Amino acid sequence: MTRSEIETQVLNTINRNGDAIAAAQVSFGFQVAHRDIQRKTNALTATEITGYVTLVVGANSYSVFSDFKEPILAYLWDPTDSKVLAFYNKVNITTLRDRRFKVDPVIDPNVDSQSYDTYLYAIHADKFELWPDVDSTLVESGNKFGVDYYRYITVPETDSSDWFTVNAIDYLVYRTLRECVSFFGLSDAHAKRWESQEERALRDIIGIDISKQNSGPLRIRG
Repeated sequence: MTRSEIETQVLNTINRNGDAIAAAQVSFGFQVAHRDIQRKTNALTATEITGYVTLVVGANSYSVFSDFKEPILAYLWDPTDSKVLAFYNKVNITTLRDRRFKVDPVIDPNVDSQSYDTYLYAIHADKFELWPDVDSTLVESGNKFGVDYYRYITVPETDSSDWFTVNAIDYLVYRTLRECVSFFGLSDAHAKRWESQEERALRDIIGIDISKQNSGPLRIRG
């Protein structure tokens, strides 16, 4: 189903089809609903993606991807043979800065940051902060910082569809309706009924997605 078909269904439900002002409000409500379901669901397989950052010698901070929501796994990636060379452990920025301080050659000229077998990263101020320091040995063969992560999916255009308009139709309809309650002066009874249906739809979506993740042999995800 496309975005416009869902919006038309909402307009038909409130008997406002053909009303341009109502259509504009429903369009806004759909955008709120589309963003809202992504804020409520952190681990949908539909939003999984992998991004790569080109490492530069001497640069230890890199911009987070524009659609970034939540990390799954980070690693040093060798693109020449599609191989993971090392995994990065996620820590808070305080821990990472402390590690940088303790292995600063200015403080301890004998320290060798590359001798550490634990790679760390933190997300701070829309940046990936990496440790150990990126030097020539880290970027040889064009190595990259790879991140498997959950992303925010952009709201589809009017006549377009995406995973949510196909698999989360009920949620988008009822959440959009609920967003329109105050604008159209609808009753609290409408709001409560639509909220209940919206919550049920969300449970169904999460339940189906979890069953997909758990199919096959039992596995532990780090």
